[in-house]
Amino acid sequence: MNGLEITDVKVWPIAQEKLRPNSKIRANCQVTLNDAMFVKAKLWLGNDGLWVGSEGQRVEVQDKDNPQGPKVQKWFDAWKATDPALQQKLTEAVITKYNEVTGNKSASNNPNTGAAESIPF
Repeated sequence: MNGLEITDVKVWPIAQEKLRPNSKIRANCQVTLNDAMFVKAKLWLGNDGLWVGSEGQRVEVQDKDNPQGPKVQKWFDAWKATDPALQQKLTEAVITKYNEVTGNKSASNNPNTGAAESIPF
């Protein structure tokens, strides 16, 4: 993993009543690496189970294929794990902490475990 180790994970679950209808976000997160820096993240419920993604922002930009047309919205990630092993380790660490904070014993990123149905919101 190129020397990056997860040294702390903080998770703030989002209450169901605060979620927009059909929202896939489940928690806000902060992951500290090597006790030297942290990244903000989100825990999402995707088609393949829970996963961790970057915070970012949606920006209106001119479509490069249609410079005279209307602006389009594009999402820009604040960070991206380019190493699949690090992405997996981030996801596992956040899900473990999420389960600890919520008292959920069965949520995982494995879609075959019924994680989507067992998340308590």
